Amino acid sequence: MTFFEYATLVDILNEWTKEYALGNPSVEDSVYDSKYKELKAFEINNPTLIIDTSPTRTVVDGAVGFKKVKHEIPMVSIANANGIDESVSWVNGINTKFNINEYVIEFKMDGLGLALIYNDGILVDAITRGQDNIGDSVWENVLQIENIPKTIPIKGIHEIRGEVVWFIDNYELYNDYLIDNNKKPMSNPRNGAAGILKSHDTSVVKNAKLSFVAYSYVRGTECIRQSDDLDTLIKFGFYVQEYHIVNIDNFKEIAEHMRLQRYNLPFAIDGIVIKVNEKQFYKTIGGTTKSPNYYRAYKFPPEEKQTHLLNIEHSIGMSGAITPVAIFEEIQLAGTKVKRCSLHNWDIVDYLGLHKDCNIIIRKAGEIIPEIVQCIETKRKKDDYEVLKKENKNIMPYWINNTDAYYRPTVCPFCGNILKNQTNANGDKLISWVCDNADCQVQIFGKFVNFASRSCMNITGVGEALVQNLLDAGKLKSVADFYKLTVNDLIGLGNIREKSANKIINSIQKSKNNYLHQLIEGLSIPSVGHSVSPLIANSIKKLNSTFTINDLIDCGITENVANIFYNWINNNTELVNELVNMNIACNIATIEKTSNKLDGYVAIMTGTFNELDREVFKKLVIENGGTVCSSITKKTNLVLLGDNAGPKKITTINILVKSGYNIKIITPNELNTFFNLIK
Repeated sequence: MTFFEYATLVDILNEWTKEYALGNPSVEDSVYDSKYKELKAFEINNPTLIIDTSPTRTVVDGAVGFKKVKHEIPMVSIANANGIDESVSWVNGINTKFNINEYVIEFKMDGLGLALIYNDGILVDAITRGQDNIGDSVWENVLQIENIPKTIPIKGIHEIRGEVVWFIDNYELYNDYLIDNNKKPMSNPRNGAAGILKSHDTSVVKNAKLSFVAYSYVRGTECIRQSDDLDTLIKFGFYVQEYHIVNIDNFKEIAEHMRLQRYNLPFAIDGIVIKVNEKQFYKTIGGTTKSPNYYRAYKFPPEEKQTHLLNIEHSIGMSGAITPVAIFEEIQLAGTKVKRCSLHNWDIVDYLGLHKDCNIIIRKAGEIIPEIVQCIETKRKKDDYEVLKKENKNIMPYWINNTDAYYRPTVCPFCGNILKNQTNANGDKLISWVCDNADCQVQIFGKFVNFASRSCMNITGVGEALVQNLLDAGKLKSVADFYKLTVNDLIGLGNIREKSANKIINSIQKSKNNYLHQLIEGLSIPSVGHSVSPLIANSIKKLNSTFTINDLIDCGITENVANIFYNWINNNTELVNELVNMNIACNIATIEKTSNKLDGYVAIMTGTFNELDREVFKKLVIENGGTVCSSITKKTNLVLLGDNAGPKKITTINILVKSGYNIKIITPNELNTFFNLIK
């Protein structure tokens, strides 16, 4: 990663954090975590280059950046028991091994873990769970949560832990407020509460009316049982949820009784927590660095409800994908009302046999995203489809010819082009059902949005709405037209005024200094994405340079992708020359070679490695004289094969090895082998 890329990533992460703080994250947690790891890896290796505004060290307006505090007692997670039978087995196992027969069971809340610190009865700090046992001090915000006692009647240092939750009634009131003020509502109470608690405006926390539910007294208590701790917390004025003291004889009955209360509670839960009541046994029972063995969580299965399918609509994506969306009679599911859900692809519709007036079962994946589980009439289930797909077995549609069945559309509603399955760089048929007409209105719109996106040219202020307005006004014919826009062109489009127009134009001009690989990715060339574009940029050095297909193959991409890129450049010479003449993104992001230890190696990292980040791997290979490829070919001779590697890549490796190609394969357990190569 270059310093420019690092600086750009700082801005991106800070923006994502602001969105999360407002309860409307634009990316999944896994995406944020991955990029955050990349940022930390760069900072570890380049401590003198760390930017003050980095999310790892300082405050960002409207986002995180709170004081970091290490927990005196680690805030560990709780291991899960899969279902009631496994929970019963765990209880019986503890009884058999340690002769323990008294447990406390409590509702497992779906909230944000928080530790409250009291000194001589005064609340002096409030710390979130955080990563690596280091949380954020959100004391000022916690003072706005009305049901948290600001003082307790006891001297010394005391620590009480619990969950910040959003009671359903208060959550719905806040969402009504957002909607009334033309703002996007929160997606769910858990994410919303987490975002609100990290706000830098204490009035936002106060108005949201969050609540705290205490469940653990970890420092300062003299009680010898968990149930006594809970009773003490109640006396101190804390809100403590319903709990039961049980034994091996009545555990299952009471646990199932609590499960039936799931959607009648004022806040969201996703299971129950089972705790050994006598705390004297905790040390004997022990645990791991991640979770204690004297606790266990029984995660409830997702709620399922039957309803009536009304229609299947077509969602048109920016890539040209036509995705089915189910519209059904509204139901109350997992605490919210739902009446539509994405079916993701047409193969699912075909397999389930969805048809007019059929009855369906709905659940929420991860308690958030609604999905169709089963068609009642055909008895086919989505879980069976996923198993067949995972095993690469033939998936037969339920209907071959039925007038009431919902079939995939045959032509694009925008341009009338024949729809077909998307194909990858190798010509393999994919599952997406797309319009591949490059001149289709949807395709054109998507390409302009992609060009301005963060991962490409990163033009702040240019989103879907502005792109559509510019297209409607006839201001965009090619991506080069972004750099011909003036302030006057923007004023009056939507709600844009002169100040905003100036900011957008400045951002467009700033993007001229981007790297070549950002421009290449922004051109929306099929199969030339985030991993391929840097390889091409480092090879060709300039967009309109003279290069051959072999030059491209030598940089680590497949012959098929090389042909696609080569032909695209030659078919779009007018645009290419225009971009080059305007000096758009002519910089090359290079990694300096420092040794020849990997000379002759063509390397790829596929799958996941907990101890090595993908960008760090690329940097190490190139610094040591090796080449990083984007897919496994006959030239690949070093493979870091991690967990969850794609089955096609594994098959390709096996075929090459059996054909006599010498490929060094390194697994997560053998990662030191890779580091030894570069020592």
